[in-house]
Amino acid sequence: MAAAARKCARRMPVAVALLAVATVYSVLVIQFSIGQKWISMFLSTAIAYTTAVYIWFGNGKTHRKLLPALLVAACAIALADGLWAQYGGRWGVSIYIGHLAVWAAVAAAILFIPAAKQAPDEMRSWRFAMQQMASASLCAFIGLVTAGAIVSIHLTVKSLFLCDVGWNTVEILLNVLAVCMPVFVFMCRIPFGSSRTAQNADAGSLIPKLALYLFLPLTCVSMLILYIYGAKILLAWSLPDGMVSVPVASLFGAVLLVEFLLYPTVCGRQAPQVSRIATWLPRLMLPLLVLMGVGLARRLHDYGITPWRLYGALFCLWAFAVCIGLWVRGFRRFVWIPVSFAGLFMATSVLPYANICDVCARTHTAHAKQMLTEVAGTRIEFPTTQKHYQELMNRLPKDEQKLIASEMYHIDSTYGDDSLEQIIAPPHDCNEIYWQYLNNRREDSVIVETVEPLADGQ
Repeated sequence: MAAAARKCARRMPVAVALLAVATVYSVLVIQFSIGQKWISMFLSTAIAYTTAVYIWFGNGKTHRKLLPALLVAACAIALADGLWAQYGGRWGVSIYIGHLAVWAAVAAAILFIPAAKQAPDEMRSWRFAMQQMASASLCAFIGLVTAGAIVSIHLTVKSLFLCDVGWNTVEILLNVLAVCMPVFVFMCRIPFGSSRTAQNADAGSLIPKLALYLFLPLTCVSMLILYIYGAKILLAWSLPDGMVSVPVASLFGAVLLVEFLLYPTVCGRQAPQVSRIATWLPRLMLPLLVLMGVGLARRLHDYGITPWRLYGALFCLWAFAVCIGLWVRGFRRFVWIPVSFAGLFMATSVLPYANICDVCARTHTAHAKQMLTEVAGTRIEFPTTQKHYQELMNRLPKDEQKLIASEMYHIDSTYGDDSLEQIIAPPHDCNEIYWQYLNNRREDSVIVETVEPLADGQ
């Protein structure tokens, strides 16, 4: 272990140094209740970014010349992100989703892309990706077991000996042993150089058999249930429920997992039956993706657009394209699947003003302005005042009040104050803007038509 740690420190000195600083910093934050949000965010993101840079550009003389500049750029991006998180204002859903997209791209850069970049042999790429995912799973398991053991020891000592070492001590141990240590173990297990594409990684028979006799039957049962549901709504000549997209998306993920785990058997052409299964799974997903698309279209038609519905529609189109690609080309190469997902996710989430959340925010803001303008019967200068807004709302019957209030609630809860302030100038009170119309006036009416808030219609 000590030799592996020294080797890792020589291969990735900046990433290891940042991890050491993060460990010490976490101890200081817990012990002395000090710290800044931007420092924590900078350290966590810089560790991931620099690790990805080392994996991609840590080999070769040409790449090593670029390495210092790339490491500085990665740290600068992480620092700018941390400072913006501290001083850039309130985080909206677009910021959270944008960060999730970046982390998805970093995960793809660490887990899948490097082997394909170094080795044209797809079987070697599979071994690298499998080794990386196995290492990540092992380290996560180590962290969970360590955390459980630390908490269990603390509670045992406290209950049997009436000795309380303090929660700060427990939290320090959790951060050091259950978080930082597993991350360092994962970094030590990352293959570099010739070991990245070594043939000695055993594809084995356990993983394909596990996929064939455990995951595949469960996937087929889920697929059969969804086919029965599709037949049911087809016989009833009705539209599918919009929430069918959740099980269909989960099933598609399971299909990709089974295809990936069966890859050594399919690649080795050792079992024609398994190859036929791997060929037919994507084809059988196509009708279910059509079902998902119809359900999402119904949801969009009934309740309008939200980021979750547009992301669901985008995922459906991407999954459809992946299934067509697997049907036409087979599963000979797999790296393009996570790369295309990460690239599409980033392209629709990170770009300012053009990302899905910003598009939805502008759409709902324009719709709310249009509804208020129709109530006023004349042009309104936005942002208007809360007093003027309430005067307009008081002209309406309660069901129309709830319709506008639900739109305002969706804008405020999903997109934040920046979007709401485009309609109503600050200061404003959320209770006066939407809560009183959604909740407090129900007792005044005998029958109130239920209007589903847009935020609840996922």
